[in-house]
Amino acid sequence: MKRVSFKINIPIRYRQASILVVEDSDDEWFVIRWAFLQNWPGVKVVRTTNMTDTMTYLASCFEKNHGLPDLILLDLYLPDREDGWALLESIKVDCFYRRVPVVMISNSTLQEDIEQSYYLHSNSYIVKPTTYQGWGKTIKEFRHYWTKSVALPEATL
Repeated sequence: MKRVSFKINIPIRYRQASILVVEDSDDEWFVIRWAFLQNWPGVKVVRTTNMTDTMTYLASCFEKNHGLPDLILLDLYLPDREDGWALLESIKVDCFYRRVPVVMISNSTLQEDIEQSYYLHSNSYIVKPTTYQGWGKTIKEFRHYWTKSVALPEATL
């Protein structure tokens, strides 16, 4: 019987992580960026604000052979949840982008939002904290989880 093996790479543990944050609110972006600077130094955080900019950014990463982000944090309401779901679907149906883990972030605690996000293949769902301190704690915990617990397939272009 032939043995099949899979190569597992944990890129965020061993090199600088690249995270794409899709957030349409300038205020939320300010707080998220601050939380990353304070709790995940060295990480490269890039922001886009809508579906068009996000897909253009991903295409640029691919075309210029810069490497895709290691992770995408995607706000569900951009400004409507249908926009967030449409972007999630676009990422997950594309043969080049679908391997990038997508974590939905939202103020919504509605079960239907959470269920639909997972149905469309998000990798996780985080309810946004409401304070600076909450964001700091969330990013710190997320960093620990993502760098110590998660094994990801090797990134490919």
